[in-house]
Amino acid sequence: MKSLSLLDSDGNRVAAGDIVRINYGIPPVAVDAKIVQRGKSLIALTPGHSPKECNLRSLRRYVGQWLKIARLTQNVGKTSLRAGRMRQQEAR
Repeated sequence: MKSLSLLDSDGNRVAAGDIVRINYGIPPVAVDAKIVQRGKSLIALTPGHSPKECNLRSLRRYVGQWLKIARLTQNVGKTSLRAGRMRQQEAR
Protein backbone atom coordinates (compact mmCIF):
# COMPACT_ATOMS: atom_id res chain seq x y z
CA MET A 1 0.00 0.00 0.00
CA LYS A 2 1.36 3.42 -0.97
CA SER A 3 1.97 5.76 1.96
CA LEU A 4 -0.05 8.96 1.81
CA SER A 5 1.00 12.44 2.87
CA LEU A 6 -0.45 15.95 2.96
CA LEU A 7 1.11 19.34 3.67
CA ASP A 8 0.29 21.19 6.89
CA SER A 9 -0.23 24.96 7.09
CA ASP A 10 3.56 25.53 7.27
CA GLY A 11 4.26 23.27 4.27
CA ASN A 12 5.60 20.31 6.30
CA ARG A 13 4.75 16.86 4.97
CA VAL A 14 2.34 14.94 7.27
CA ALA A 15 1.89 11.16 7.06
CA ALA A 16 0.57 8.29 9.17
CA GLY A 17 2.39 8.20 12.52
CA ASP A 18 2.66 11.97 12.86
CA ILE A 19 0.90 14.13 15.44
CA VAL A 20 -0.80 17.36 14.39
CA ARG A 21 -2.15 20.19 16.54
CA ILE A 22 -5.66 21.47 15.85
CA ASN A 23 -7.26 24.50 17.54
CA TYR A 24 -11.00 25.12 17.54
CA GLY A 25 -13.65 27.11 19.42
CA ILE A 26 -13.79 30.31 21.46
CA PRO A 27 -11.81 30.28 23.68
CA PRO A 28 -9.45 28.09 21.60
CA VAL A 29 -9.15 24.43 22.54
CA ALA A 30 -5.89 22.76 21.46
CA VAL A 31 -6.12 19.11 20.34
CA ASP A 32 -3.12 16.92 19.52
CA ALA A 33 -4.31 14.31 17.04
CA LYS A 34 -2.47 11.14 16.01
CA ILE A 35 -2.63 10.51 12.25
CA VAL A 36 -3.39 7.02 10.92
CA GLN A 37 -3.93 5.74 7.40
CA ARG A 38 -7.11 3.85 6.51
CA GLY A 39 -7.28 2.77 2.91
CA LYS A 40 -6.63 5.86 0.81
CA SER A 41 -7.32 8.40 3.60
CA LEU A 42 -5.37 9.97 6.42
CA ILE A 43 -7.47 10.09 9.59
CA ALA A 44 -6.90 12.37 12.60
CA LEU A 45 -7.82 10.58 15.85
CA THR A 46 -9.30 13.00 18.41
CA PRO A 47 -10.59 10.92 21.34
CA GLY A 48 -12.45 12.96 23.95
CA HIS A 49 -13.69 15.43 21.33
CA SER A 50 -16.54 15.42 18.85
CA PRO A 51 -16.07 13.89 16.35
CA LYS A 52 -13.67 11.23 17.66
CA GLU A 53 -11.93 11.09 14.28
CA CYS A 54 -11.99 13.02 11.02
CA ASN A 55 -10.55 12.94 7.54
CA LEU A 56 -7.39 15.07 7.53
CA ARG A 57 -7.98 16.32 3.97
CA SER A 58 -11.31 17.97 4.88
CA LEU A 59 -10.21 19.21 8.31
CA ARG A 60 -8.83 22.53 7.05
CA ARG A 61 -12.35 23.51 5.96
CA TYR A 62 -13.54 23.38 9.58
CA VAL A 63 -10.56 24.58 11.66
CA GLY A 64 -8.64 26.76 9.20
CA GLN A 65 -5.19 25.31 9.84
CA TRP A 66 -3.39 22.40 11.48
CA LEU A 67 0.31 21.95 12.18
CA LYS A 68 2.60 18.93 12.48
CA ILE A 69 4.16 18.92 15.95
CA ALA A 70 5.76 15.46 16.28
CA ARG A 71 6.50 12.09 14.72
CA LEU A 72 5.72 8.89 16.62
CA THR A 73 8.44 6.25 16.64
CA GLN A 74 8.11 2.61 17.57
CA ASN A 75 11.68 1.43 16.99
CA VAL A 76 12.56 0.94 20.66
CA GLY A 77 10.26 -2.04 21.21
CA LYS A 78 11.14 -3.66 17.90
CA THR A 79 14.87 -3.33 18.55
CA SER A 80 14.46 -4.95 21.96
CA LEU A 81 12.50 -7.84 20.45
CA ARG A 82 15.12 -8.39 17.74
CA ALA A 83 17.94 -8.41 20.29
CA GLY A 84 16.08 -10.97 22.40
CA ARG A 85 15.48 -13.26 19.43
CA MET A 86 19.12 -13.03 18.36
CA ARG A 87 20.24 -14.04 21.88
CA GLN A 88 17.84 -17.02 21.79
CA GLN A 89 19.24 -18.17 18.44
CA GLU A 90 22.84 -17.82 19.69
CA ALA A 91 21.99 -19.93 22.74
CA ARG A 92 20.79 -22.81 20.54
